[in-house]
Amino acid sequence: MDAKSLKKLNRRELLEILVQLSEQNDELKEENESLKARLADRKIDAQEVGSIAQAALEANGYFKAAEEAAQQYLENIARIQSETEAECQAMLDEVNRMVAQAEQATGRKSTVRTQAHQTARTSLEGSAGEAPAPQVAGTQEEAEQSTGWQNVLEGETN
Repeated sequence: MDAKSLKKLNRRELLEILVQLSEQNDELKEENESLKARLADRKIDAQEVGSIAQAALEANGYFKAAEEAAQQYLENIARIQSETEAECQAMLDEVNRMVAQAEQATGRKSTVRTQAHQTARTSLEGSAGEAPAPQVAGTQEEAEQSTGWQNVLEGETN
């Protein structure tokens, strides 16, 4: 409406227009508040999506760290197994050397060598890394001969 048409209206009509405009203003204020609330919800949703994405990235980091730790654990087990096998082989070589020296010193073949080989092989082939306790079968005489060989190796002949 322009100014000329407003001047032609009487007081009652002007008040009705004023009431209508006031009601329309109130409706627009309510709609504005509603839109502001929806916009705030969308911002919160966007922040939550960002938080969820951040949480997923952090979880990925945790999984990667756990995977690296598991890989390192497996590598350590393989290294320890290799070192243990090398130590067992060195012990077996040492036992063979000692038995050979004892046989040479006494001039007889030994049943201890066969038992030592069996025990060492069993130790090397142990499934869980723990070697079973050596089983020495024989008589008291064989045990004394074994002790005698140790004394020979140490330079103490009986």
